[in-house]
Amino acid sequence: MEKNSKHTKFTEEELKAAKEDLMTEEGFISDPRYKVCNQEAKWGVGLGAFNLVLWLAFGYGLGSGPVSEYTYVFGLPLWFFMSCIITPIIIIFFTFRYTNKMADMSLEAMTEEEAIEFQAEQRRTK
Repeated sequence: MEKNSKHTKFTEEELKAAKEDLMTEEGFISDPRYKVCNQEAKWGVGLGAFNLVLWLAFGYGLGSGPVSEYTYVFGLPLWFFMSCIITPIIIIFFTFRYTNKMADMSLEAMTEEEAIEFQAEQRRTK
């Protein structure tokens, strides 16, 4: 493989390892963006499940006692304040934190060289 100006930021070893990662059993180069998209989707589902668990824990955990024993924060029952005010703030924090770490990638069709370079970049950032 001759050196191309596009490949100057990666060594030959990095490109070879990236190509081996992408090669399927059938001999095709798979699109490396699928792995990234699957990981991002799993994080999204995980954040949604975490949101639901927090909401249920605060809503039913703190709100299961008699009304006369409720603690109030800013005029709201503690269970409501925690489940409907604090939980969204926590989820928004984690969402922003994760989205800043997401890969910036084009959704256009990739050539084999671009796929190998993208995979090499992903291997480098792991």
